[in-house]
Amino acid sequence: MALDTVLVTRVEGTAWIRTADGSKVAVKEGMRVPVNAEIITETGASVELEIPGSPSMTISDNRSFLVSGDIAETDVDPVAAALANPNDPAITAVLAALEAGDDPFSQLDPTAAVLTGGGEGGGSSFTRLVSIVETTRPLALEYPRPGVPTVENVRLGGYSGTGEEEAGPLVPPSVTVKINDDGTVTFTFTEVPFGFDIEDIEVTGGGRIEGLTPDNKDPKTWTGTLVPPPNYEGEITVKVPDGSYTNEVGTPGNGGEDTTTVDTLPPEAEITIDSITEDGVINKEESEGDVTITGTVGKDVKPGDKVTVTVGGKEYETTVNPDGKTWSVDVPGSELVNNDKVEAKVTTTDDAGNTTTATDEKPYDVDVTPPEAEITIDVIAGDDVVNKEESEG
Repeated sequence: MALDTVLVTRVEGTAWIRTADGSKVAVKEGMRVPVNAEIITETGASVELEIPGSPSMTISDNRSFLVSGDIAETDVDPVAAALANPNDPAITAVLAALEAGDDPFSQLDPTAAVLTGGGEGGGSSFTRLVSIVETTRPLALEYPRPGVPTVENVRLGGYSGTGEEEAGPLVPPSVTVKINDDGTVTFTFTEVPFGFDIEDIEVTGGGRIEGLTPDNKDPKTWTGTLVPPPNYEGEITVKVPDGSYTNEVGTPGNGGEDTTTVDTLPPEAEITIDSITEDGVINKEESEGDVTITGTVGKDVKPGDKVTVTVGGKEYETTVNPDGKTWSVDVPGSELVNNDKVEAKVTTTDDAGNTTTATDEKPYDVDVTPPEAEITIDVIAGDDVVNKEESEG
């Protein structure tokens, strides 16, 4: 039967799939490995494969295993699979003895059990039977060969080596990561991804991805939102690691990443209000005209930033002067006379769009009652009469 992929049911240790460009992708449990992919196991590792219609297969450590399309071949031609009897007379005799129920070892040299001692020239006159033992490894059935590396290219199945056409190189899927100006992140895959979720995404520099969803019309496109940490200024990288997803047939995908500069650090601001009038008291004359309220700003506040002055719930707007340090606004004395404090705030915004507002307030007194006064004139000339002498003096 035709075979497209095999399922990895168990992984112990470290194993890899070699991709078309020679790079290696880690093998994970549940991954589907496509036909003609090469599985490589390191020392102490093993990989168990589930093959449709066939028993499971285990690849032991230090192996390089090529997944063949015919490892699940079940309709083998019985004629081709039949073993022909050997033509060697000695082998034929042994087979005949076995079929007849005889012991083929009864034909061994009779001196095998006789010891006559050495002759004049020394030596022995008996036949030695040396046990031939070859240990096998349960997983790989490898024969020990001291000093010889055990890494081999293995192809299972009915491959005859007669030059059958091989499939093209394994081309893994890939992804393009794009951090957009509005804070969203777009993940565009070359093939529909399998096994991709928010836990696969790495964010360095701080922050996280939220709301990861595929596009309803294009399942190769996924979108999430980058949530940076508060009060942060610097670079953030969003990365999809190699091998964190596969395509439909189980080929591990190549990763991708994008980096952006993030500024969530707000500017600093301060504002102060000067004394309301020179003496901090609104008098009757001042209450009947406009009073100029002044003040200063500092830190990151800049020329043109908006200043709002509030008196009794009414707002009066102005901006920071070109010197970037002072401001002023006229307020009707009729409003000031009915209140006892002035409130002011300034709002500034940095290049990244972060805003900060600083506030201040200044109390004052009101006195619009004129002082009382009186004057008297004493008696003129002592008798209220100016005589000739007094007129000439």
